[in-house]
Amino acid sequence: MPNYQATVRGERRPLAPRYHLIDDYLSPQLRGQNRPRDPDLSLTPYGVMAVLPLALPVSASRARLFVSRRGESCSVTNDPAAGVRLRAPVLVIEDDFVHGQVRTSKSSPNSTLSASLLRSKVNYLSAILPGDYVFCWMLQSRDRARELVQRIRDLRPTNEFHDGLKFYGRVQDLTRDRQVTPDGTRTVTYEMTAAAFTELQASTFCDPHLAESYKTMNSWMAKVTGRLVSELLDRPVGEGVNGRRAVDVNHVIPLLFDVLLGEGISPRAANPGGRPETQTYTGLTRTSDSAPYAYVVPRQVGQLLGKQPRSNTEVMAAADVIELMTGVQQYGAKAGAQASPEAPWTAFTPDGVEPPPTGEYAVPQHKATGRPMLGQFVPQVPDLNNKPVWAVLGQFLNPVVNEMYCVLRTNEAGRVVPQVVVRQIPFSTRKAATNFINPGTSTTLDGLTVYDRQALPVTQFLELPRWVLHPALVTQDRLSRSDSLRFNFVHVSGHAPLGQTNNSFTYQLVRNPPVRDDADIQRSGLRPYVTNIACSLEDAKVGPRAWMELASDWLLGQQMTLTGHVTCQGLQAPIAPGDNVEFDGCVLHVEEVTHTYSVSGDGRANFTTSLALSHGVRSETDPEYRRGRDDSHVYYATRQDDDQAYMPGVTADHPGQTVEDPVEVDTNLGGLGTDRLV
Repeated sequence: MPNYQATVRGERRPLAPRYHLIDDYLSPQLRGQNRPRDPDLSLTPYGVMAVLPLALPVSASRARLFVSRRGESCSVTNDPAAGVRLRAPVLVIEDDFVHGQVRTSKSSPNSTLSASLLRSKVNYLSAILPGDYVFCWMLQSRDRARELVQRIRDLRPTNEFHDGLKFYGRVQDLTRDRQVTPDGTRTVTYEMTAAAFTELQASTFCDPHLAESYKTMNSWMAKVTGRLVSELLDRPVGEGVNGRRAVDVNHVIPLLFDVLLGEGISPRAANPGGRPETQTYTGLTRTSDSAPYAYVVPRQVGQLLGKQPRSNTEVMAAADVIELMTGVQQYGAKAGAQASPEAPWTAFTPDGVEPPPTGEYAVPQHKATGRPMLGQFVPQVPDLNNKPVWAVLGQFLNPVVNEMYCVLRTNEAGRVVPQVVVRQIPFSTRKAATNFINPGTSTTLDGLTVYDRQALPVTQFLELPRWVLHPALVTQDRLSRSDSLRFNFVHVSGHAPLGQTNNSFTYQLVRNPPVRDDADIQRSGLRPYVTNIACSLEDAKVGPRAWMELASDWLLGQQMTLTGHVTCQGLQAPIAPGDNVEFDGCVLHVEEVTHTYSVSGDGRANFTTSLALSHGVRSETDPEYRRGRDDSHVYYATRQDDDQAYMPGVTADHPGQTVEDPVEVDTNLGGLGTDRLV
């Protein structure tokens, strides 16, 4: 088997920091430049689960239901902390854990775990109940697994870089399956499903009309509306058209995140009249001026994740456990660096995010890169009427140029933690970094608006940290191109949610004309990407130009990128959706990760990882990437000698097709138009 290093034609300094996954399975003297061509891997897969059983499985009291006054809570206790205490010690499952699959995707905020458990001494139907918290680890080392189990029992942090933490969430279903075989043997198995980030699917409720029948109505509405704007939107930032104010994505999403999952809305704002009937907000209200918060979590969860509550209480807020990463990500300070064995997580920390200070209580869990994303909005109260938290946050995203997803990912302190990532879509090319219109900078000359061209921060695709796959780890790679990804007409318009002040669609077309590839339209027909974005009045006029340029940079020619799946030996390292991988000279983006652990009937354990990949292009370390100024050589497998390193070869009986003159695919008409997407 050829050495991976040999597949890169020529030594070029990469743009991105890299982590060689094969090093996790090699002795220190065989790492780096000494990596063998065909290493001997010693793999001993092991899976562990831990369940934190919550107290008060049923917290509603029927006695209080029928005797309480209208609007009062019917819970068995008025202490919200009682519901997140544990009814039993942490349940650690090892030998009974015979199958588990964890799937995490950028397309869904909820990772899933499906597990099969054998019946031994534990009746899991009574030991595990819906809503209990569950963790899952998958490792390639039994020795490390034994040490990990002890830390679980001691409630010490279990989420270091090499601990193999793959899932943290809550139990959704548990099914007992009892069967009798034809020979009379009775078998009992339990099937469990769990979901992560269920906090983001919790609904919120806000109805200011609940207090209409009370005498305080005249002053009540103004107070509540003002309080809501103050607590949810704080002070709007940025001046808009004619002095109108606007809020931006960089400010409002962190604020909403902490209000809905952290501090919550104060009792005075939630119930300004002090009467049960006037409880206006449900699902985002704290019960006092201090903890408990809007969404409470057991302190033991924080202990396993190395987190501390924000105050000296026995409970934590969900926002104390889940980190929020926002901003345009760049990694220029780490360009070309190899992840160090002592602190490999530093390669995956965006520039501008520093390790938190140590202290008795938690530091704020919002991590900002310091480079703002595009997206401004009219300062108004968000729709909270029966809306999930995820949908509320999405109202302020601007999904044309930004993305939001949930993962377990290593942070700047080396802990693998649940993160909500809000960032610019990271598919930009090098030219994109210097050719955007700054929508906030313009002057008027002879009655015409002239825009200043100013470099806006972007995330270059080849700058994202990448996991390097050695061929010894890969068991299958299935990659393809698809014409369904072809776009040749891109138009984005903006509208402010103030009907009479919006500009017509025709006006938007004239002011911000679409980006077109006429040559491709004539040969392939119109393949449009057309969408409309809610935004501020200012962004509705000048924002779409930058959004279209940014989106066109990765949409045009997208049919030439590679998509598909790679299956490999189980990866203990915390690879996650949103990262990049490099294999055989091709760099691809991870859209989904699936870890599968199983134990066969004869006791043999198996652990595999499957990656769903997109946007595959040629690595910048390949000299072909830098040949010429156009983008003819950006795309991978456009030359006859591409994609050949790991082919099975030919035999005398099957010599295969030969090519007299190697064919090179010229992706832009013989190199014409050298100012395209480089």
